[in-house]
Amino acid sequence: MTLPSPTRLRRGLACAALALAALSPAASAAPADSLDAFAGLPLLDLRAKYVDAHPATADAHLARNAYERSAAEVEAARLAAEAVRRAAMGARYFPEDAADVMAAEAAVARRHFGGARRRARSYFPMIERALARHGLPDDLKYVAVVESALDPLAVSHAGAEGMWQFMPATQADYGLDSLSVRDPAQATTAAARYLRSLGRMFDGDWQLALAAYNSGPGRVQRIARAYEAETGREATFWDIRDRLPRETQAYVPRWIAVADWMGG
Repeated sequence: MTLPSPTRLRRGLACAALALAALSPAASAAPADSLDAFAGLPLLDLRAKYVDAHPATADAHLARNAYERSAAEVEAARLAAEAVRRAAMGARYFPEDAADVMAAEAAVARRHFGGARRRARSYFPMIERALARHGLPDDLKYVAVVESALDPLAVSHAGAEGMWQFMPATQADYGLDSLSVRDPAQATTAAARYLRSLGRMFDGDWQLALAAYNSGPGRVQRIARAYEAETGREATFWDIRDRLPRETQAYVPRWIAVADWMGG
């Protein structure tokens, strides 16, 4: 963008001082063409009042520059705050604007997974040991809660089986059959291997890895790559959530909600 010349900039600022005269005592106390007329005004306040109060005569370059700089400052502050929040929350991170989604999933967790809390006493120690052997985060044990409420005999309408809800094709890939998939220890070992593979595939982004566990790694990779090609930014689950299947959109928030509810 071409910057205005000093003469045009001074004329634009003088115009702003005139427009602000009715809004600010500081402006009305000084000559209309003096830059001191708004020396005491906060910069963002000045920009907002200048553009809003006098849009017809505002210098186009100055107005655009003020808008772009203000928007950039606001966005930079938002991204910095989100980065701090993401680091503090780790794999359970969700953006502030997803608070309603998380509240709804917290209600689902309390309503539907009461039985899993009882079964957890029997199964969680075994699952935790398997995850630790494969170098995986302890929070991944809650995947089995979301998948089956820790029921080794669960069968989904789509044909997924066992505590970890393996589809038939994935069962074969990880050495399971129609009997061993219902064995908690064997299925958990296979699930740990599969989760480790997904974690590596998505460079340790466990939210994307869990989205892939639910809807398939190929689909999540394609959607993530399309987003990255469009934006030039590395995709997160929350960036591409609206592009994923509806069940997967709820899957990661539900896992976070279950982990918060059962694990604190």
